Amino acid sequence: MMSMVSYIWLWLLIGLSIFAGGCFSNEVKIPTAYGARNGYQKTGSVNGTHVLGELFRQAGYTVRSATKLSPRIQESDVIVWAPDSFQAPTKEVRSYLEDWLQAQQGRTLIYVDRDFDAAIEYWNSMETQASPEDQLAARREKGRAMHDFDRISAETSDKFDSAWYSVQRDVPLRRPKQLAGPWAEAIDADKTEIVLRSRISLPTDWESDDLPNLSEKFPNDEVLLSTADADDPIVIRYAEFDTQGTQIILISNGSFLLNQPLVNHEHRKLAAKLIEECGYGETVTFLETGESGVEIVATSDGVEGRSGWEWLTVWPISILGLHIGILLIVFCFASFPIFGRPKHLPEVRCSDFQKHIGALGELLEATDDYDYAQLRVRQYQQIARGETVYRRVGRARVKP
Repeated sequence: MMSMVSYIWLWLLIGLSIFAGGCFSNEVKIPTAYGARNGYQKTGSVNGTHVLGELFRQAGYTVRSATKLSPRIQESDVIVWAPDSFQAPTKEVRSYLEDWLQAQQGRTLIYVDRDFDAAIEYWNSMETQASPEDQLAARREKGRAMHDFDRISAETSDKFDSAWYSVQRDVPLRRPKQLAGPWAEAIDADKTEIVLRSRISLPTDWESDDLPNLSEKFPNDEVLLSTADADDPIVIRYAEFDTQGTQIILISNGSFLLNQPLVNHEHRKLAAKLIEECGYGETVTFLETGESGVEIVATSDGVEGRSGWEWLTVWPISILGLHIGILLIVFCFASFPIFGRPKHLPEVRCSDFQKHIGALGELLEATDDYDYAQLRVRQYQQIARGETVYRRVGRARVKP
């Protein structure tokens, strides 16, 4: 089983930071950026994908992030796209991603529909855990989150068909406690917290926009996870018969893949099944897009890892980086520049006889000849006293 240390300390840190700042104050703000992986507002967001990215990293993948479809993304083996939009992908984006899939064997596209907001579930859990005096504040924040979500989702149609999937949004909210499909094996459905606000299905009444239906390119479709009565598909896979491993995995929403839901142990098991389904890829790119959609560019752009300094934007370094930078600036000013008048160092006099004695001693030591050194000392003493000088003759210095 993969190690879960990274996201355990991540959520402990998030929880401590929230409560240390006064979780139930009058103005409570938690990061809610949707479908993004990098930066404090993204890694710490209840709707982010940082934890899922770390699970991919622990499985041996090189993890990147991109905000545009560019040539750099062509190097990826897996693309994870959780768009912050309730609309289906455009014709141009679908064509680009389908061409990327078919350009090489074994590629996987994971598409997560938008119909979920983890902030609602977060405040719902806080409401049950809070003390009686704080429950009112938690209930108020939950109401705000529900209002914001309903306002955004109301701008979309209740039902639409696209080349990839069909969605029906005018259905009651469900929390399935019985699951079916290949992924349901070894999953305790009673302990899951999957939320279904809409119903996805295979395309039915799709009107062509000059692109064939997805089932024509990927005829092998399979429901990997659904409710027990099979009325609500949760994960659908499209695969090719003639290309091994090439597939599109459609997921109804991120209620078991985003940061906050992955605190649940059963959700982590489902995320592990998703990673295993991707095969033996090496690089995964998280496509981060907002409500305006995704841009297609001809030059490489928007992929993490271009300059090597992107790690400065990752929590908690992003918070400490400013303070560390100020300390480094102060250190440089204190250590390197000269402030005030320059100091005059003491002059070194060559007439100091002690220095001559020291230099002569070093020269005699370098000869490695004790007798020779003693002879020179005696000669100096005899010259100083005015005595006869005796010289050593015929005896060679012996070097070890």
